[in-house]
Amino acid sequence: MSYSVKVQRMVIVFVAIFCLLLLMPNGLSSHTTTIQGRFSQFSWLDWGVDQEQTEHCGYGIFLIPPYLYAQSFTPSKDKLTGVSLYLFKYGSPFDSVLLKVSIKANLTGDDLATKTINTSKVSIGTKAKWIVFDFSDISVTPETTYFLVCSGDKGNDVNAYCWYYDNEEWYARGESWIKINETMPWSQIPPGGLNPVDFCFKTYFRRPLGGVVQVNLLNLNYPFYLDSANNFLVPKFIEKKVM
Repeated sequence: MSYSVKVQRMVIVFVAIFCLLLLMPNGLSSHTTTIQGRFSQFSWLDWGVDQEQTEHCGYGIFLIPPYLYAQSFTPSKDKLTGVSLYLFKYGSPFDSVLLKVSIKANLTGDDLATKTINTSKVSIGTKAKWIVFDFSDISVTPETTYFLVCSGDKGNDVNAYCWYYDNEEWYARGESWIKINETMPWSQIPPGGLNPVDFCFKTYFRRPLGGVVQVNLLNLNYPFYLDSANNFLVPKFIEKKVM
């Protein structure tokens, strides 16, 4: 069989897969696909996101001790693989600040998962960006409330890393919480004025956490499989290629 015939058959297979994607219930509403020569560039837009709140009012809370902040959320999936927070730098915080995220079933209970990043290794600038906290996968119960707790170990009210929030209700499946020190109990932040109603966050039910993967269309050693839970085809190798 000639090389050109092989290529034609491969292209036909790819077109068939693409058409099948379009016919599925969810289609490609949350994904984009572009062709660049011999490569297909899959841009999975937040592929794997379960819950999210991305609106903000232009203000953020200071992640400084002794304060702890939390965002409650209600997953729709049974797995949680990581979270990301919309963070930025204010003033001139210490070069090395430990930002910790933990997941709890209740605010006074044990951590179900935890991840700490060091700002000396993860760059956070004055322009906000999504910072991923990737921890070991945990099982969660869909339609049950969980809490995403965040804190920083250094800083003050003029030099700190900050977590964006919105002062309006955009996320109906959770709310913001605060613990002002070790001895005081957790309390829901009351709405009003510039008080945080919901923090900016995303939860993930699988990897990759986003990004772009280039796929060689002439190499069919990586077959697609049907994700029956979400009704679309997924290249098997993507989880191996993107961390």
